[in-house]
Amino acid sequence: MSKPPRWLTAILLVLALVAWLFSPATAQPGAEIRMGYNPVWSIPFLLIGKERGAFEAPPGHVKWVTFVNPNQVVEAMAAGELDAGGITPAHYLIALDKGVKITAVAILSGWSKPTASYMVRTDSGIQTPQDLRGKTVGVNNYGGVFDIYLRQMLDKNGVDPKKDVKIVEVPIANIYQALSTKQIDAGAVPVLFVPLADTKFKGQFKILFDFADVPGIKERPQINQLILAVTEDYVKKQRPPLKAFLRRYLDVVRWGYANPAEATALWAKASKVDLVKALPDPFGPNTDGKIDVPALQLDIEMMHRYGYLKKAEFGGRPLVDHSILEEILAGR
Repeated sequence: MSKPPRWLTAILLVLALVAWLFSPATAQPGAEIRMGYNPVWSIPFLLIGKERGAFEAPPGHVKWVTFVNPNQVVEAMAAGELDAGGITPAHYLIALDKGVKITAVAILSGWSKPTASYMVRTDSGIQTPQDLRGKTVGVNNYGGVFDIYLRQMLDKNGVDPKKDVKIVEVPIANIYQALSTKQIDAGAVPVLFVPLADTKFKGQFKILFDFADVPGIKERPQINQLILAVTEDYVKKQRPPLKAFLRRYLDVVRWGYANPAEATALWAKASKVDLVKALPDPFGPNTDGKIDVPALQLDIEMMHRYGYLKKAEFGGRPLVDHSILEEILAGR
């Protein structure tokens, strides 16, 4: 039997190489998406999708990594140890200001009723934001939305957030304990912790104000509580699995709005906070996953005013990348 001509052998070798390179096992090298989150954060549809197993099918696989606060998520992405994660708009903007190569692609939570709140002891005598003058207030971390919105509320009520109030960092899980032991006079808690004031700590604490009361925020129909940020490197190199992830995320969002009782039950299971099921409006308005960009602009103004951003603009850099969501919504 005669040997095949050299040109045919060369073609067959090339075809074999192409087939190997684009085989299912190698088509998306590194397609795993390392996702930073915490089950007690206000990220309902991410948690609901996780409980439903919505993100398990290929392409891509989600590795869930737990963090204490969003700042750690940003640090892990900056170090190349994480691909994506839930962070507050404030953390995102500080990261951009520092040159961290991440981009926001979707909203994880917006308005809800109740929304994140600032709690005080019922016997504290604190009735208004002005009463916080000379007091100590706990927030989960400096530069986050709890901190920024607190400063905005104080400032607009004639209280200097730098001189008149002591703002300290207290982990969310320790806020009620810190209030009870009088280490702090007021403290910020996320949506999932608000109902505890009327159940586990009945009669001990009350809401002084919430996000919906903050000047500049209360006039808006929507707000970004937490957003999904992804490293720019992952967006560029792993667009297909990221698109598949976001497509499934949008499917979960739509299912959740269509089936609120079942959705909140899954959220309660994932967060281990059964009171989620009693929230009057757990999800707020449906934005099809899109971030409220004007609200981000408002955050920039506030953060620049209170010294967390060096500048009030980013040189024409797009604040968000909705291109993948828009492709999905357009049926592409």
